[in-house]
Amino acid sequence: MLWRSRRCWTWVTALAFFASEACECVADTQDIIESTFREAIVKLVVSSAQPVYKDGVNLCESEGTGFLIGSNHVVTAEHVFILPKECGSPIIIVRSQSQSVERLAKVVGAKDDVAVLGMDEALPPTMCSLGLMGSDVFDTKGIRYGIPGKLRDAAIFPVRLGPKKNEFDPLVVLTPTTAEAGESGGPIIYNFNVVGILRSKHKEYKAFSFMTTVSAIRTLLSQLNLKPAGKICNPVEINMVVGLGSSATYNIVFNQRSAESSRQEAATALAAKLSSVPSPDVFNSLSLPKISHSGGAVTLDVPPTVGFFPPSLDSVSTKLKEELWREYVAQREAKGWWKR
Repeated sequence: MLWRSRRCWTWVTALAFFASEACECVADTQDIIESTFREAIVKLVVSSAQPVYKDGVNLCESEGTGFLIGSNHVVTAEHVFILPKECGSPIIIVRSQSQSVERLAKVVGAKDDVAVLGMDEALPPTMCSLGLMGSDVFDTKGIRYGIPGKLRDAAIFPVRLGPKKNEFDPLVVLTPTTAEAGESGGPIIYNFNVVGILRSKHKEYKAFSFMTTVSAIRTLLSQLNLKPAGKICNPVEINMVVGLGSSATYNIVFNQRSAESSRQEAATALAAKLSSVPSPDVFNSLSLPKISHSGGAVTLDVPPTVGFFPPSLDSVSTKLKEELWREYVAQREAKGWWKR
């Protein structure tokens, strides 16, 4: 087994340590993380067959943000497409600027200002879906995506998720960046998963915006018998091939949709740290991995060793993502994010 006196090591703890040390190329890691999630963000444009004007303003127009949970389904805030009764039924268009496509959508279901839209024609397979956190999250730092006003590209903002118990319960307070028109329905992300959707800005307390928790999203999806499907947006993926005996190969691949230069730099930095951070006596000499990298991927080949059992793919993947998220937040915070 992998060990040394006074301190036991496993591949999970070692890889977590490597990951926390592997982000010297900060700009490249940030680009990979932020560009990955943008592939799931869409613009919602709402109108009606018959416009209704008041003081020169068409009351039958609205805009919002949504995110994919599958190639045919989008989650957003219900109030995005609620128009005055005199407008009639809303016409909802889903647009992706990065893919240069748009789709006509219909309401599949809605509850507690969470809505699921369906499209008969699927969005391109080059887009990805966002994963949902398994439970509600409070009192931490996150990021949110939104497409304000008449803009077409998703912008990213830092947010602080407020405590569970607050005066606006069951809504969660978001600070310090306030919501703008057109951003409602955008996802709030923590640890690479959606933990809520942007709801609105407080009419009186302008610095306060609100989030509907992920449990409300999960409840609606369960009622509709839906769940995130297809390719899930993932900045870094790990696959594992088990060989003869206890040998194994771990392939760590940075998102191939990101810029090639960013992937190469991130992989080079990760491989260098994997090779240099631990001292050889940490590992049993027979199970010392062979580390290589090419393009945007890092490969660890672990030879067979009696009594050694490589950790599961899920445990390694989870630990790596947690460490990458913490490093991402720390580096962004150093640049002034989340300041009040």
